[in-house]
Amino acid sequence: MCGQRILPVGPWFEAMRDGSFDVTVEGNCHSVVNPLLDVQKYLPRSVYTENYGGFDDPNEVDLYQSMLHETEATRDYARVREIRARREGP
Repeated sequence: MCGQRILPVGPWFEAMRDGSFDVTVEGNCHSVVNPLLDVQKYLPRSVYTENYGGFDDPNEVDLYQSMLHETEATRDYARVREIRARREGP
């Protein structure tokens, strides 16, 4: 059986960075709506170093790269939904 551990900010980030956790909860609390910022937490560590899941997903990286060069907001939001759907599963 495992229990919840509540840590001060310093040890909490240290545990996330060194991978010594089973599950962690972290908010995506940006103060402005920006598709590029909104998806950062979902990106592989090779793109966003504060992703502590340690996974790689080349398809997700390709989606993000296309967002960086998109000028039409509606297409960006469609890519955001696609990235989120990849995280949530079927």
